[in-house]
Amino acid sequence: METPKTGSREIIRNVYLYLVALITLIMMVVSSAQLINLALITWVFPEADSSYIYYGPKPVPAMGVKPADDKRTPEQIAADDERAQKQWEEEKQRSEEQRIAQKYRDLVQNISFLLVATPLFLYHWSVIRKDRKSAQEKSIV
Repeated sequence: METPKTGSREIIRNVYLYLVALITLIMMVVSSAQLINLALITWVFPEADSSYIYYGPKPVPAMGVKPADDKRTPEQIAADDERAQKQWEEEKQRSEEQRIAQKYRDLVQNISFLLVATPLFLYHWSVIRKDRKSAQEKSIV
């Protein structure tokens, strides 16, 4: 005959096993979905990823038009236009590098979640199955 203490321990143990199995299963599903999303964005629909990047407005050359209160010479205006264009291109390159680095971080994070969650899930689920099997054998006998 089971004592109340043993019965409550068994309930707590079962709740723990099922809760860990559920959480690790959710981690596996979310990580797998994010990996699929990353793969689709990278190789199948690369344009879908470009909408997340904003480089700012592309500088427009003055082309000799300047406000009346502007004291710069045409050469200075051309140099400023060239510098603005170069800064914009550098920002665009930097943003692209950051986007690629973020993809690698996402990839590493999702793989690590899978590497941690999968064995935890398999272990806890095997314990649950073993307990069920032994309970069924006890009920038959």
